[in-house]
Amino acid sequence: MDPHPGAHLTVAQIADHLRTPIVGGPDVGSIIVRDIDDDSRTIRPGDAYLAIPGSRWHGLDFEREVAAAGAVLVISDRPAFRPPHFSSMNRVA
Repeated sequence: MDPHPGAHLTVAQIADHLRTPIVGGPDVGSIIVRDIDDDSRTIRPGDAYLAIPGSRWHGLDFEREVAAAGAVLVISDRPAFRPPHFSSMNRVA
């Protein structure tokens, strides 16, 4: 069950809020994001993955796993290999 019914945002809305460009094809901005999660083990289809550095690994080390789990977006402090994504954490004011 969706914990936030009706609270969905698009990739473009998130990018606009974070003031950063989207890396990906021309239509990725219209993708609906169901939720945002920073735990690669709990990503579900439609989620955005917040890939942050940890004490042993960087969240991007799990990029393939979150893509296979259905993540529709990666947000990180450095570029990801799989679009759509944006590197925005160092740009937020």
